[in-house]
Amino acid sequence: MPPKKQAKTIDEEIANLHNTPSMKKVNAKPDKPKKQAKTIDEEIENLMNTKSMKKVSAKLDLDKLPPARTEKNKKFLTYVSENRKIKIKQDANKRAKSLERYNKYKSAKTVVQMIEKGGTFYDLINDVEKGIITIGSK
Repeated sequence: MPPKKQAKTIDEEIANLHNTPSMKKVNAKPDKPKKQAKTIDEEIENLMNTKSMKKVSAKLDLDKLPPARTEKNKKFLTYVSENRKIKIKQDANKRAKSLERYNKYKSAKTVVQMIEKGGTFYDLINDVEKGIITIGSK
């Protein structure tokens, strides 16, 4: 077996490395970039296909969302799809039907639990905006 030819420069050494069988495999299969959503509707559609969202989508009543798909809706749908942890104040000032729902979901520890216990998407939005619910980080 003849001795390997010694590289004279760094560029030759790099070229020799790129010609090894393992590098040829790596270079042959470039990573495919993930498809980026172009519109809010597409982003919301992507969120709807997450595991957490599928678990509670029937209870979310998303058909009742306003027709305008807003950044605000996307943000709150992200909280659901990520099943974020939440903290709920136990002494909120609520009335009528919202009080009934609140009493059911006030022990929830995650967004999905809140919805499973009877909270609505709008309860989540409203309670976060009023400071009744605090959303945890990812």
